[in-house]
Amino acid sequence: MFRSYIIFSERCELKKMFVHSPEVKVMNRNVLFREVADDMTYLPEILSIWEINQIHTELSKYALADAATKQAHVDAMKWRN
Repeated sequence: MFRSYIIFSERCELKKMFVHSPEVKVMNRNVLFREVADDMTYLPEILSIWEINQIHTELSKYALADAATKQAHVDAMKWRN
């Protein structure tokens, strides 16, 4: 079982939308902690703390992209569409 969290800044105003999957949650950053805590309460533990830390370490390097890397990604997405 997995969950996908799509997070936006608190400055973003989310319009009414319908997400057709119970595994996907769309929210502002200020409610992320509460949503994850709620999910952790109701979902079974699947990964150990060590496994979570390993995944976090691996994914963290992708979250710290510089402006040039971000722009290259945007350009690549425009090219694909």
